[in-house]
This record gives sequence, structure tokens and C-alpha cells, in this order.
Amino acid sequence: MIIPSTIIILYAQLILRSNYPHGKRARGVFGLACEKPVKVRDPTTGKEVEIVPIKVWQLAPRGRKGVKIGLFKSPETGKYFRAKVPDDYPICS
Repeated sequence: MIIPSTIIILYAQLILRSNYPHGKRARGVFGLACEKPVKVRDPTTGKEVEIVPIKVWQLAPRGRKGVKIGLFKSPETGKYFRAKVPDDYPICS
């Protein structure tokens, strides 16, 4: 016979498991902040600038290594642009 408190505990574990984000979403949910500046070429001005990305994610075809892409905001024009970041840069949002 199962004790009612055991049923409640099992039910709570089931809910937690079903709502827990898996894979790529887990990194975005917990929201690690991007901290290290990266040297990238600003396509709006053509200059090389060292800025911290707003968000970094991995872009990869299925079964391949892929690359990490960062979202940046141009310090001069205020326009957003994407650029490749180093592979050792952590995924953040």
C-alpha cells in the first residue's frame, strides 16, 4: 500500500521533471550574463571594436560542431548585429 504522503512526493517530482527545461533552453532560462568583451568588426561602421555581447548561442546543423554566434549593439550607431564569437565563450543570455 502506498502512503498518501509518498504519492504527493512522487507527484511533485513528476511535475518538477516535466517543467524542467532541457537542452538549449536550460541555459537561457537560468540566464548567465555575458561578461567577457570580444573583439569583433562592427558592420555598420566597419571598425573593429571590443564589446560584450548581449546574448550568445550555438548555431549548428544536426550532428555537427557548429559555431557560436553573439548579438551585439553598435556603440556608435546603436544598431544590433550578429557576429561569430570564440568557441570557448560561454553560452549566455
